[in-house]
Amino acid sequence: MDGAPQTPTHDVNAGEALAVPRYFTTPGVHPFDSVAWEIRDARIGFGGNVSFEQTGVEFPSTWSQNATNIVAQKYFRGKLDSPSRERSVKQMIGRVSGTIADWGRQRGYFASAEDGDAFEAELTYILLHQMAAFNSPVWFNVGFEESPQASACFILSVEDTMDSILDWNTREGRIFRGGSGSGVNLSNIRGSMEPLSKGGTASGPVSFMRGADAWAGTIKSGGKTRRAAKMVVLDVDHPDIREFIWCKAKEEDKARALAKAGFDMSLDGDGMISIQYQNANNSVRVTDEFMRAVEDGDEWRTTARATGEPIGEPIDARELMARSPTPRGAAPIPACSTTPPSTSGTRRRSPDVSMLPILASPRRHASTRRAASCASVSCTSVGRTARPASRSTRTARPQARTAPRRGPRAREWSPPRRCA
Repeated sequence: MDGAPQTPTHDVNAGEALAVPRYFTTPGVHPFDSVAWEIRDARIGFGGNVSFEQTGVEFPSTWSQNATNIVAQKYFRGKLDSPSRERSVKQMIGRVSGTIADWGRQRGYFASAEDGDAFEAELTYILLHQMAAFNSPVWFNVGFEESPQASACFILSVEDTMDSILDWNTREGRIFRGGSGSGVNLSNIRGSMEPLSKGGTASGPVSFMRGADAWAGTIKSGGKTRRAAKMVVLDVDHPDIREFIWCKAKEEDKARALAKAGFDMSLDGDGMISIQYQNANNSVRVTDEFMRAVEDGDEWRTTARATGEPIGEPIDARELMARSPTPRGAAPIPACSTTPPSTSGTRRRSPDVSMLPILASPRRHASTRRAASCASVSCTSVGRTARPASRSTRTARPQARTAPRRGPRAREWSPPRRCA
């Protein structure tokens, strides 16, 4: 970027150890001495209802109380009220930067001991002064777990076999346990109207999503209250695409009925726990072929996973497009995602695809933007360099939102969102 200060680079040959110059720190002066510290109490709750409290924690005076509450609750490791519990940002940052620096020392990354010390000091300074920050799995696991899971997102694939489906659930559960998120395209799984080789019909991907959704809601990331992100994608030509689009909205209708019947529909209430499909961000993966059908007003055919032949009744492409961003008509709002579709399987795929979010419940006008940020719209390609799909991008342009309804209906129950 023109005019922006650039960090000097140093040529490093393969196999050579790294020399680390100091930019922010001075040898012999610890980065923790560069800020003023104070003792505070971390507390999260509303009114007299306190959900978390840790007293006597040590934080830089420049860090806000909100940062104090979040860091103490989510990233300090050790059992609360035990001597091993972290109580200072010095311990937390030292755990992470010290562990990463020790990995470099043990593997011979640094040209000298002084370079290793410089790396640790510079990283400590950067984290302390909030010039950069790691993702949550790093703070959860590095320096605490023997083999830490430090990546924030994992892209999984699943085939049309029971072993692969069960393996997907196992891998996703382990990812959530470590504090990370996952994304998966379920389009290889046969639709609910397709036959099985030994008789009967397939369950379909939406049925398997029930179990995966329950796992996501049960396994709390890193043993904390934060649930990891979960993304599910289905191709627009899948036989169960309409069921996929409507699954969240149907469950939310059930939730409203339970709320009117007096059930507890708060985030962790007994009634809310029974509502399915609430832990994932669902996206429809569309192709250029589908977008042309929308523009031309043509019919759209879904295809069988096993044979690739058309299956089911023709669908009006424009009607399906209108339902895809939201089953209930709220305007689609593009958000950014880097989650690529699954490229496993042998079925032919269009090289230009994009994904549309499914935003449920138009009654949540004030929360529409936040719901969109939990969903995804991305332009990707399969088997070649990614480039924007101009047709789908143009068709998915946001429309003007209507004003919220006033009166009693504006106070109706709306589903809580677990947005990571």
